[in-house]
Amino acid sequence: TTKRACNIIDEWMTMLGHRQPVVVFGDPSGFKKNTTSDFSDFDIIAATLTRRQPGLRVRPVHLPVPVSVDTLNLALESGRILIDPDCEGLIDDLRLVKWRKGAQFPTLQLDKSDVKRTHFSDALRYMAEQVFPLPVTHTGTKIMVSGTGTRASTEWK
Repeated sequence: TTKRACNIIDEWMTMLGHRQPVVVFGDPSGFKKNTTSDFSDFDIIAATLTRRQPGLRVRPVHLPVPVSVDTLNLALESGRILIDPDCEGLIDDLRLVKWRKGAQFPTLQLDKSDVKRTHFSDALRYMAEQVFPLPVTHTGTKIMVSGTGTRASTEWK
């Protein structure tokens, strides 16, 4: 659950002596409440990590997945994001996540048929979108990414 994950993060940060505020990167669905709770995931994070002074950085709407994937790929390729070799779940995710079969640009979606896949890489994409954004403009139904062009990567780099 979200609360359990926050408690584990809080314990880990205490063990490491981390005293700085926490920045939480997420996707817009974290604001949704459901029929079993009056609280969203972001409400739970704010309440559980209060002493960590969580800052929330979330886009108001999702970027198109190909643009988001390109944002992450460019940040990784340029060395702006470095991944600790001990982050085995994230590394496996980046190696094994693939595009859904049959999808074409610009409606490419990631294959979410394996429940073990995309959670780690989605989280890293949300951070990359906020910290290393590509200049994106929407003109009608077209998406334009200034300076790089959307290459709709066929694999994670």
